[in-house]
Amino acid sequence: MQKRLGHDVYVIYNLYRKQTDAIQKRDYNSWIRLKEAGIHAEPMSYQNIRGIFHLRKIIKTEGFDIVHAHRDQALEISWLALWKIKRPCLVAQRGTVSRPPIFPLMVFRSHRTPAVVAVSLAVKAVLVDCGVNAQKVNVIYGSVDLEEFTPKVKAIALRKQLGIPPDSTIIGSLSAFRKAKGFDYLMPALAKIMRKYKNVHSVFLGLRVPQKVLPLAEELGIIDRCHFVGHQTNVAEWLSIMDFTVIAAVGGEGLSGVLRESLAMEIPAISTDHAGNNEILIDKQTGLLVPQKSI
Repeated sequence: MQKRLGHDVYVIYNLYRKQTDAIQKRDYNSWIRLKEAGIHAEPMSYQNIRGIFHLRKIIKTEGFDIVHAHRDQALEISWLALWKIKRPCLVAQRGTVSRPPIFPLMVFRSHRTPAVVAVSLAVKAVLVDCGVNAQKVNVIYGSVDLEEFTPKVKAIALRKQLGIPPDSTIIGSLSAFRKAKGFDYLMPALAKIMRKYKNVHSVFLGLRVPQKVLPLAEELGIIDRCHFVGHQTNVAEWLSIMDFTVIAAVGGEGLSGVLRESLAMEIPAISTDHAGNNEILIDKQTGLLVPQKSI
């Protein structure tokens, strides 16, 4: 978007030393898309002091007007690299309702950080409660690529690939595995539904989900109708075969990306009333809001 508006954009992203094949593929695909858009992208390690000096050199050489730091590590290294460099303006982003760690919170409060972007009103409320000046916290909701995530014909081939009958109802879960994603509450709820309705299947996308959640599906006796496909890059195609999606998060989010993508594709969603999800999901119209841990 910034490139389309005529701005020069320079992207620096963290180069992890240990990467899974899925993460390497994701990063490579992102790099290709940036290159095709005419945007310079450079990998750099955030884990050591050399990264700070390297970033400082880039900032001085390129003469940036704004440095936009995304996530805690990027925020920390950017703030240190900008020490006593007066020109660039540091814009920090916060995407979760969790209380910020000590160093990022110091950066958010600092006069050297003139603007903070929060992805929802719920995130802004947490920042203000932590002592960040409310006037410099701007709420900008996370975006969705409407060219990709748009109502479309169902990808029947994917349904056939999984062996799901055409008259079945598919419940979708799209999330990497973390405790805060609420799988401990989602899976028993799915088991109750599947015992009552024999035509219900569930499709799971996400890193580490097969290793962590599949054993629970086996224990609950629903493994035959739970389909674990791991990390996928063609998310919109997978969404197209789902009748509705479920967001069971109980912590650590700011505004669900899956919720935004589902609604953009006119797919109903069931979401816990967590963080900023109730700011974009209209209960009983575009989906259902339920209390946390009660999915």
